[in-house]
Amino acid sequence: MIMKKVFGLAAILLALAACNKIEPVAQSTDQAETQQGIPFKATITRASTKALADAGETLTATWAVNEKIALIYEVSSTKYLVEANVDEVTAGGKAVISATLDPAPADNAPVTLIYPYSAVDGETKALKTDLLVAQNGALTGENSISEKYDVRTGSGNLAIEGKSASLKSDVALSNEFAIYKFTLNAAATAFRVTIDASDYVATPASETNVIFMALPAISGKAVSFKATEGSKDYYFSAPSVTLAAGTYYRSDLSGKLKTNPGRLGGQFSVAADRKVYFSQGNLQWFYGGNKHKTKADATDVPGDYSSYNGGIFTFADHQWDIAEDKNVVSNRRRGNAISNPSTLLNYTASKRIDLFMWATSGYKTSDDYHFKPFAICNNGYWGGSYPFGPLTDDIAGTDSDWGVFNAILNGGDEVNQWRTLTKEEWSWLIHDRTNAENLRGVGTVNGIRGVIILPDGWTGSFNPVTAEVKYNTPYLTPALNWTDNVYDEAGWTTMEASGAVFLPAAGTLDPGNNEVGYNNESDARAGSSYWTASWIDNRDNAYALDLGTGGINPSTSTPYINWRFDHSSRPYGRAVRLVQDVPAL
Repeated sequence: MIMKKVFGLAAILLALAACNKIEPVAQSTDQAETQQGIPFKATITRASTKALADAGETLTATWAVNEKIALIYEVSSTKYLVEANVDEVTAGGKAVISATLDPAPADNAPVTLIYPYSAVDGETKALKTDLLVAQNGALTGENSISEKYDVRTGSGNLAIEGKSASLKSDVALSNEFAIYKFTLNAAATAFRVTIDASDYVATPASETNVIFMALPAISGKAVSFKATEGSKDYYFSAPSVTLAAGTYYRSDLSGKLKTNPGRLGGQFSVAADRKVYFSQGNLQWFYGGNKHKTKADATDVPGDYSSYNGGIFTFADHQWDIAEDKNVVSNRRRGNAISNPSTLLNYTASKRIDLFMWATSGYKTSDDYHFKPFAICNNGYWGGSYPFGPLTDDIAGTDSDWGVFNAILNGGDEVNQWRTLTKEEWSWLIHDRTNAENLRGVGTVNGIRGVIILPDGWTGSFNPVTAEVKYNTPYLTPALNWTDNVYDEAGWTTMEASGAVFLPAAGTLDPGNNEVGYNNESDARAGSSYWTASWIDNRDNAYALDLGTGGINPSTSTPYINWRFDHSSRPYGRAVRLVQDVPAL
């Protein structure tokens, strides 16, 4: 997402930060009476707050009579909140403010000034923690940006002279939030911005395609957007956004918001009465410093999720994208500490994992097993961070499914929107649906090897793998693998627009031996395997769809022994491709 940072306002705000001072006003020389209230008076020298006006490239601001400013100070270790009033705005743009300080503070007592007064919590004597949660999307008017969210703060010390109060020195007020102007597809009834699993929602008084919002200052955060227009929801997400306090931004989202984010258009039968859409790419996770949104944020499920809330689930940008190789996974092997993903993985938004142990959605069960997305088998034995424990059934429809428990950033950023196919569904798709033998094949897309699956009713040209490859039958020979269907980026764009799905041979991670299958090797590890939602009748294994050097095989292999490579061992890292159900007519 390209965000337009308006430097005109930024320069103005920097100047204001230097000039927006509260000057002392001469007071009586009498000694203060500390047991009763005393008057306070000061002058703000520059117009730096509301009323706000959108000048196109910048925001302009002027003082208004009767605006309110909070003064917060202490007497005998107790905090007091006092409302100061803007009594007068001079011809030079200065604002004269006054208040009564009751009880009277001591000379040199620290004081905090917050504008506007409505931004302060009367109980905590600090900024309201939920201040930005509910907004009306307007720049001016009641409960608008001008009224409540153009927040500025400053601190200094009080000067007590006789029976009146002022300030020891000038106090500069600085902005707390960024202000954003969004232009949407069409008139919206609500607009949501999600940062660190916190939702900031603007609900306009009437439908509009222009929304103003105050947002917190952030650096390199994942941000998602949702616009509700009539009966439809539109989404967009950006993996790394930086917002500076006191800066005015404008962004036209009308060409970016989509109704079905992360979803490909082709429909695929996975049962006699059920079809699905595939996600735009394999599932990925990265340690981005954000608190990622899960069902635990909204529902009462057991466990503490703080130990992994620094990560974000997302879909690969393209179907051919592969995140992990031997360099990336070097720290994801047995024996390395797994308690802190930031030190274990050293990941950024450009360093992601896409080989997951089975059922590592992050859901913590009542038996205190916490299946973290970056989990590995620790030190050669099954530990609480490794997915086995109480998971003795399919994960289909449960919180142990990645797509059920987690909000996928570029997949709508809502929980319970995606799911993992079961073994039976994969088998139906590959072997049992109508014309199945002509709707599957292998090939190379944008230089990456993998398996191509075509949607129901496909009529275009294609070289399928027609030999029946089922269950434990041998893989096809390497000669059939990669040259039958070759597409560059432009060629695959056409295929994808017609509904084609590509499962890249992303490799398989062996946490014990630090091995990963390479996409361009000729042995079996040049392939990959994709997890299903189905378990095998013992605690150590689950089913995977094997994609070897030409094979398509819902695995029924036996439990592994002595860390041998096995496609159904739960501690091995495998690719995950999520789906959405096609609504029944």
